[in-house]
Amino acid sequence: MASGNANNTHSDNQGLVTVVYAVVLFLLGITASFKSLVPKYVLIGVSVVGFIFATILMFTVPIVLP
Repeated sequence: MASGNANNTHSDNQGLVTVVYAVVLFLLGITASFKSLVPKYVLIGVSVVGFIFATILMFTVPIVLP
């Protein structure tokens, strides 16, 4: 039972990583539509923080080989 709960947590973390990467790509995509530099820099900063968070989380999920 404990092994199943641990695997479920790892699966949830992998899903979270995917969603955060998708949000980062979306934010970077809409950055091109802004004319002012301030919103662009804010979105780029938020995207970089999200990318770093998702990358760190991705490396904490263990690789399970069959």
